[in-house]
Order: sequence, then structure tokens, then C-alpha cells
Amino acid sequence: MCSEEMYKEALNVYTNGLRYSPNNYDLYYNMGIVYTMLNDFQNAKICYEKAATINSMLYHAYYALGQINLIEMDLEEAEKYFTKCLEDKEQEPDSYYKLGKIYMLRGDHDNAIKFVNLAIELDNNYIKLANEEPIFIPVKSKFEIPIIDDEDIKERKTSHTKKEKKAREHLDRTYNVVGKLNIHKLKPNSKTKEDKENENGRERDF
Repeated sequence: MCSEEMYKEALNVYTNGLRYSPNNYDLYYNMGIVYTMLNDFQNAKICYEKAATINSMLYHAYYALGQINLIEMDLEEAEKYFTKCLEDKEQEPDSYYKLGKIYMLRGDHDNAIKFVNLAIELDNNYIKLANEEPIFIPVKSKFEIPIIDDEDIKERKTSHTKKEKKAREHLDRTYNVVGKLNIHKLKPNSKTKEDKENENGRERDF
């Protein structure tokens, strides 16, 4: 309750700030973070979209929009925003990983594998994440993952503030809850190109 009141107070501060600086990226972006923590994703999207309009070269708002659209299962919009984030080196591995999830939800295993491997290439932390993510169970054996000791997996330094990290983690946790409810949306008969080639080979053998 205390946190909720604190966030509501912060909203009042940012709203008042917009009276004097109506085209301020930081104010809209920070309002997006506050609405995120209040689980008001519709208003969060409005604020992030406004922030992105004001400064299209700052990609944090795009990433947050991708996360919210993924929660809402709007895969087309989520893909659009995560693809936009690939233009930013800092957001690149996170975005590849999220795109991998999107393609799994679409039943496109080949692209899911491709994007997760790209994330792993850029950041070895995704080795562990990919192995622990239930959505990737059908394709885990297809990942080209090098053997790396846990002590070799280092935390990637980013420019994210504490409140940004908190908001991202909150959105990821929300997705994990919603994702379990939507896992049935995976196409049960979807296969990778390699799977299909192996099946065709077995058919020819007979």
C-alpha cells in the first residue's frame, strides 16, 4: 500500500511537471515506469509511446512497449518494438531473446532458435535463461550452446537505472504468469526444418 501511494505521488509530480515542460521525454518515460509498477499497462503504453515520439533514438521506451504487448499477446506489435530495439547495441541481446519467445508462440521454431542463438552470442547469460525457460523446451536440444561454467557467466553492464530494472523485471514476472496461461497457443505440430527433413528421410527409407 505504501509503495502504491508513493507511485501515485510520483505521478502527481510528473503530471505537474508536464505543465511546464509538455514535450519532456524523461517525464513521459518515468510516468510510463510508474504506471507499469501500478499494473496500469494501458496508461503505461500511452506514456511510453509519447516518450518514443519525442525522442525516437532512446530505445528504452520501445523495449517497454514490446514487453507490454508481449504480455497482452499482441505478437505483431511486440515484434515491431523489439525489432526497433535491435538498432541499439545495449538492447540488442534482450530483444533477440524476446523475439525468440514471440516466434515460439507463433510455432515458428526455426526463427525462435535463430534469435535465441543470436542473444546467446551477444550475452552468455542467455544460456542459462534459455535452458530454464519452459517455452523453449521443444527446441532446447537445437540450441548451439557452448559449455560454460557458471563462474564464466558475467553480469552485463547496462545504463539502466534501478527503477528501469525494477520495471523490466516486473513486466517479465507479469509475462511469466500470463505466459503460463497462454502456453497452449503454441502450435502443437510445428516443427523445425531439420525435424521435417529427418521425417522425410525416414519416409524414403520405407
